[in-house]
This record gives sequence, structure tokens and C-alpha cells, in this order.
Amino acid sequence: MSLRNHIASVHPNILKDFEAGWKRLGCRIQRKWEKGGIYVPTRLNDIPYRFKSWTRVLDLEMKITSPPLPQLENDFSNWLITIQEKEGSFFKVPELSGFVPQSTRISDVKCKVGRVAAMTMFSREIQKIIERLKGEIEVNGLDFIRQYFPELFPAKEMKEIEEYMADYN
Repeated sequence: MSLRNHIASVHPNILKDFEAGWKRLGCRIQRKWEKGGIYVPTRLNDIPYRFKSWTRVLDLEMKITSPPLPQLENDFSNWLITIQEKEGSFFKVPELSGFVPQSTRISDVKCKVGRVAAMTMFSREIQKIIERLKGEIEVNGLDFIRQYFPELFPAKEMKEIEEYMADYN
């Protein structure tokens, strides 16, 4: 028995949402799900493909494909440190030779300044990005997020999905 038939016969009150969710998944996830089929677990913990909802299916498919923010920040601060001027100055502020205590080397200071500069720049730019993204989502709705997952939601499929959903509502 297909999963759709099961929903139609046992849970008819959710059939419309079930079908709309299926359509919204897009072809790639649909093909993957059809290939796996409905899974009947033999043990309690053995439930990789057991259907709970399409949102759970989508959740399993969505993965972070970009480097995490701390890694990006670290890479940027390392880059800032490497492009600073020669030993003895940083950000064009010269060190006064003979005044630096033995325990404080200019390279240590360059690392600290580079890290603080990177964190400050990232924080300020991220605030701007968050405001821009909030505006986009308020105007375009949550579907705006789909563009960040092109492997799950190819642009050519989106038009067909939007047309289906217009009829659904």
C-alpha cells in the first residue's frame, strides 16, 4: 500500500496537507523518498525512513553546505593578521622600539588586534545582513529561504510548485 493511500484511508483529514507537502518537496526529494519507500522498522531505534511528516523529511535533507560562521570569522582574522605591516607596527601604527616590555611581543598584539577587528567587523556586518534578510522574508515570505538551498529546490521546479500552491490555497 502506498503512503498516500494509507493517509487517504486512515487519516483522510490530513490528505490535502499531505499532498501539498509532497508537492512542495520538489522532484529531487520526491525521487529519493520514492526510492526508499515506506519503511517498517524492526527495532524501535531503526527508523531512518519512517514517515512522520514532510517537514521531518525536509529537515533530514537540509544540511549546512557553507563553512560555519566561526570558521569564516577565524579565516578572516587570520588573513587580517597576515596582511598587517612588518614586525614593529600594525595597522600603520608604529611600535616605539625600546618601550615594549619583554613579555609583550608585537606579533602577540597583532594577533589580538586582528581578532578584535575581525569580530567587530563581522558583528556589524552580520547585523546589517540580518536586517536585510528579515526585510526579504517579510516581503517574500519564508519561501525566500529556498534560494539558499538550490540543490534541494532547483529554480526550474519552483515555478511549477508555486502554481500548484496557488491552486491549493
